[in-house]
Amino acid sequence: MKSIKKVLILCSLLLSFHAYALDDSKKLDLAESLIESYDCPEAVRVLSDLLIDTSVNDKAVTLTLNCLFKMKKFDKAITIARNFLVTHPFHLESRVGIIKSLLSLNQKDTALEEAEILFKMHGQNANAVTLYTGLLADKDLIQAIKTLDEYHAKNKDTGVTRLLLAELYIKERQFTSALDELKRAQSIGPLSEKIYVRLSEAYLGLSQFDKALENIKFATKLAPEVPESYIEWSRIYFSMGKMDAAKDILSSALDQVSNRGRSKILVQLARFQLQQGLYQLARETLSSAKKISPHQNIIPYLTIRSYLLENDFASASKNLEIYIKEHPSHNWAILARARILKTTSSEDVVAAWVSDFLSTSENPNELKDFISKDQEESTVRLPASSPNFERVKVGDTLYGISRRVFGRTRYWKSIYEWNRNVLSDPNILREGTWLKICRDEKCLN
Repeated sequence: MKSIKKVLILCSLLLSFHAYALDDSKKLDLAESLIESYDCPEAVRVLSDLLIDTSVNDKAVTLTLNCLFKMKKFDKAITIARNFLVTHPFHLESRVGIIKSLLSLNQKDTALEEAEILFKMHGQNANAVTLYTGLLADKDLIQAIKTLDEYHAKNKDTGVTRLLLAELYIKERQFTSALDELKRAQSIGPLSEKIYVRLSEAYLGLSQFDKALENIKFATKLAPEVPESYIEWSRIYFSMGKMDAAKDILSSALDQVSNRGRSKILVQLARFQLQQGLYQLARETLSSAKKISPHQNIIPYLTIRSYLLENDFASASKNLEIYIKEHPSHNWAILARARILKTTSSEDVVAAWVSDFLSTSENPNELKDFISKDQEESTVRLPASSPNFERVKVGDTLYGISRRVFGRTRYWKSIYEWNRNVLSDPNILREGTWLKICRDEKCLN
C-alpha cells in the first residue's frame, strides 16, 4: 500500500513540475506526504526550493532538519539551520536542530553553548528550558536544578519541567525532593509511564521496595511496549537481591517490546551478567543485541569493559581501536584507553599520552577526573559474594546496605568509617564499588 502511494505521489510530482504549476504550499504538502511514505531524500529535494525566502520557509526548514536527522546527515542539518538563523535568529526549531545534531556528533560542549543561546532567547518556552537544563546538568547539576526552580517561580508549571527537575534530584540522590516534584507533575499531567518509572527510582533510592514495585508495575501497565519500565523493574529486584526474578522480568519483556526495545533489554541482561562475573556469557548476550541494533554505543562499551574486568587487555585494546577509528572523541573510549595504558604501559608512556590528549581535547575534564580518582569502572575483582565485602547496587544508600547486611540501619556510620578511602561523601555511592564490611561484633559501634 505504501509503495502504491509513493508511486502516485511521484507521478503527481512529475506532472506538476511539467505544468510549472506547483506553488509553495503544494510543494510543502508533497514533502509531508513523502515523509509519511518514508522517502526523506526525495522530501529534502522538494523542500530545497522552499528554504529561501518563501511564505512557508520556516516550516520547510523544520521538515528538512527532521529528515536530515533521520538520515543521520548531521553536518548538513547544522549548515542549513545556521544559514536560516542568519535571517531568522529566533527560529526555535533551527536552534534545536543544531543542538540535537551536535549531540549526535558527540560535541557536547558546543551543544551546551547553543542551548544557552536558546535559553536566553526562549527562556519561557518549556522545551527550551528542559533542553538547556538537561545539558547543563552534565556540567553543573546544582545550577541546573537552580535554573529549573527559578523557571517554576516565574512561569506556569508544566509536567515536563517538573519531571525533568525530579530526574535531576534523582541524579543528586535527593530522593525526597524528587518525589515532591513527581507528585506535582502527576497533578499537572498528562500522566505517562515515565512519571511512574521515576517514582519507582526515587522510592528505590529510599529503599522503599514495595512502593518502587507498585509504581513500576503501574508504569508497565500504562505502556507495556516500553523497555525502560522492565529494565527498572529488574533493577529493583536486583537491589533486593532477587537475581532470578530480575532475569525473569527481562526474559518476559523480550516478547512485549519492539525490536529496538529487545536490544535494550539484552543490554541490561548483559549488565547483570557482568556484575555476576559471567563475562563470556555477557559478550554473547551483547552480540545478540548488536544484531538487532548495531549502532548502540553501549554495546561496544560493555564488550570492552568485559575484557577489562577479565584483565584481558589485548582483547580490550583490539576492540577499542576498532571503535575509536569511527568515534575518536567518545569519552568512555578515551577513558578505556587511559585505563589500558595505566595498566599495561610505563608511567612515561601514560604521561605522554595524557599530556597530548589534554592539549588537544575540547573537553578534558572527564579524563582529568579519571586520572585523579581512578574510581570509575573499577577493575578490582572480588567473589560475587564475599563475607568481608558488599558491592554497591543501583539506588543503594549506607542505610540500606546496613539494613541488608546487619538487619538494621544503625551501623551505616560504621560502614562509612571502614570505607573512607573509597567514599568521599556518605551520601554519594557509586554503583559497583566494593565496600569493606566487618561482621565481627567488636567492629560495630
